[in-house]
This record gives sequence, structure tokens and C-alpha cells, in this order.
Amino acid sequence: SITELLPDPASPQTDADHEFVEIFNSSSESVSLAGFKLQIKSATAANPTTKPLSDISVPAGGYAVITSAQAGFA
Repeated sequence: SITELLPDPASPQTDADHEFVEIFNSSSESVSLAGFKLQIKSATAANPTTKPLSDISVPAGGYAVITSAQAGFA
């Protein structure tokens, strides 16, 4: 499940480098996010952007943080 978002960080942080989505895995097994996608809708864009999450694994009972710099979703 998504547990935290930082969509518009305060300066001196930037959208391109410091926005993030945090995901928690409550199961007892590691989960691969291969095949999952983030869909981002900008206030200025007509259509949402989709970003695949291929090489990300969330450990059992653990978290994964996907940053804008890592996934290119700023």
C-alpha cells in the first residue's frame, strides 16, 4: 500500500529530484513491483503519464521509496 507521498517539496528541494512515493509491503514475503506502474496526473497536462516500476522489490514487512529522480515522474 502507498503510505506516504511528497508531491511538491519545499525549496531548496526540487520536484525533479525530491518528490517520492513510499510503498509498504505488509505481507510475509518479498514483493516485486515488476509489471506495476505509477500513473501521474499533472495539473497542466491533458493526460496522465505512466511510469513502469520494473526493478523494485519491497521486502516482507518493509518499505520501498520511489523517487522522482529514480522513476522520472517529476
